[in-house]
Amino acid sequence: MKIDFLMISRVLISPYFSFLLVLCSLLLYIVYRSEEGGRFPVERKIAKYGSLIYLALGVITFIFGWFI
Repeated sequence: MKIDFLMISRVLISPYFSFLLVLCSLLLYIVYRSEEGGRFPVERKIAKYGSLIYLALGVITFIFGWFI
């Protein structure tokens, strides 16, 4: 079975993938903001930085896909 890297790169640069990343970012941000009382500080930290990373990757792939 041969892996088609060109197709994989097209999927990763597509606007649908960047929209999915931004959507995951918003979902993680909602999880981060909805946690009250600080019962799970580690998970809250992961949700905070994970949402920022997903948002950055989504914006970068959208901009990169726009120019290609």
